[in-house]
Amino acid sequence: MLELFALCDMIYGEAICKHVRGAEDGLHIHITIDDIPPHQAANIAARLRNIIPVTCVVLEPAEV
Repeated sequence: MLELFALCDMIYGEAICKHVRGAEDGLHIHITIDDIPPHQAANIAARLRNIIPVTCVVLEPAEV
């Protein structure tokens, strides 16, 4: 996943991917990125949701 962000000249502060089983079976992704415009964050989240097992994507500013 780092490579995909690096290709866009973006470095994230933290990325957590967790496989969730049960009613919400799929992949939950939590990513923190500094200085990213809201429309760009929404675009990244939408693209990540297109990965079939992804059920939740959370993007938020990284803590300083």
